[in-house]
Amino acid sequence: MGELVHFPHKSIRLTDEELAVYWSIKARLEKVVTVNDIRQLQQDVKAFRKHLSVKYGIPL
Repeated sequence: MGELVHFPHKSIRLTDEELAVYWSIKARLEKVVTVNDIRQLQQDVKAFRKHLSVKYGIPL
C-alpha cells in the first residue's frame, strides 16, 4: 500500500490512488503551457490538498 510521504506537520502513507494523483499533478506541472493549464492545475492541487487535509488531519 502506497508510499510514506513526509509533510512539515506529519508523515503519512498515501494510498496507491493518492500517489497516482500526486504523480499526475507533478508530471502536468512540467508541461504547463497556457494560463488555462495553470488554473486547472491550481484547482486540482487545491482539491488534492483539501482531500489530504480532511483524511489525514494535515493543516493547510
